[in-house]
Amino acid sequence: MKNKKKVMLLMGVLLLLSILLIGITWEPKLTVIPEVVVELGDPLPEANVFFVEAVENAEYQTDLSEIDTNTLKTNFVSLKVGRRTYESSIIVIDTTPPTGETKDFEIWLGEGSVNLEDFLVASDDLTDVVAAFKNAPNLEQAGEQEVIVVLTDTSGNTTELTSVLTIFEDTEPPVIEGVKNIRIYLGDNIAYRKDITVTDNHDETIDFEVDSSDVDLKKIGTYTVVYTAVDRAGNETSETASVIIEQKPLGNITQEMVDEKADAVLAKIITDDMSKLEKLRAAYNWTNKNVKYVGYSDKSSWLKGAYQGFAYGTGDCFNYYAVSRALISRLGYEFIPIKRVPAPTRHYWLLVEYEGQWYHFDPTVRSRGYEFSGFMRTQPDVEAYTELLANRVPSFYVYDPTGLPEVATEPLE
Repeated sequence: MKNKKKVMLLMGVLLLLSILLIGITWEPKLTVIPEVVVELGDPLPEANVFFVEAVENAEYQTDLSEIDTNTLKTNFVSLKVGRRTYESSIIVIDTTPPTGETKDFEIWLGEGSVNLEDFLVASDDLTDVVAAFKNAPNLEQAGEQEVIVVLTDTSGNTTELTSVLTIFEDTEPPVIEGVKNIRIYLGDNIAYRKDITVTDNHDETIDFEVDSSDVDLKKIGTYTVVYTAVDRAGNETSETASVIIEQKPLGNITQEMVDEKADAVLAKIITDDMSKLEKLRAAYNWTNKNVKYVGYSDKSSWLKGAYQGFAYGTGDCFNYYAVSRALISRLGYEFIPIKRVPAPTRHYWLLVEYEGQWYHFDPTVRSRGYEFSGFMRTQPDVEAYTELLANRVPSFYVYDPTGLPEVATEPLE
């Protein structure tokens, strides 16, 4: 009996030891998560997250240097909890859209094109990024318009960035400065472009054209020159100026110089068989047709006035008077210089004696609509013409008759 009890006691002890040993070596099997997803670029997850059950002693068996979360791929890993080993995987995904910065851009209508680089300042992502316009900008419409740049990364994540395209329309013409009237003497040259500048609200440099086709440098007169500038948008501006060509001031003109000119003319127009009246008519006609009216003259001396008329064929009423005075004087006829009494403008002509009568002699040309032959006219003739011009040129043939002979009242036959 005693031996039997000992055996049973021994067996109990052995059983107890076996139970204790089994409790020490047996570990429950955990439920592993087969795939753990991480965002591209994020750090590796803790080993504990791979299990459904809450564990605290899980650890990686895989060499972590071989796992790169900056690469989109599936990474297989081994994990250990206690004496058990588990297999799982880490899947690296990308759901983060790219980032970027844009700027506004300005162009002029009809000039050039736009590129993405004109709007996109920078873009950033862990993968390659492709940039594109959501809708192509409309380059044919002036004003402001919204421009959307779409950034797309390798995983298909997109970001829309907004900027503003401003298209200016150039409707403002260039500005020409420095245009002014030019006054030169006959025979001088003209520097049309001197001191002329052109500026524009858009174009930096603009040339200009000068139309001087109206100018005749060989003739005294007033002409028009046109300056024109056109910018790239086709806006045009023009400025006009007058070119006034004058006779150079005459120096010391002598009676002999004027007589020489008068005699040269008379030699061409007078013949021995002419009557006295015909000779007067020839002098009148030559003066009237060979002196061009330009509206101004040097009235300091009748000799200068006559010389200008003979030598250059230009002048105003003073030159017509002076040339006819020189011709009539060389023909040997009596004459008296006449000048209009004070009035808004001056006028000069002659009284010429013929067959004991005095007549008005004025070869000055007349403007269209006011034609008048001033050859040997009576006093009623000039008074009627003066009345006709009363509203246009007051006192045309009004003069001081004091000390002067009476003018014929009956016209020549």
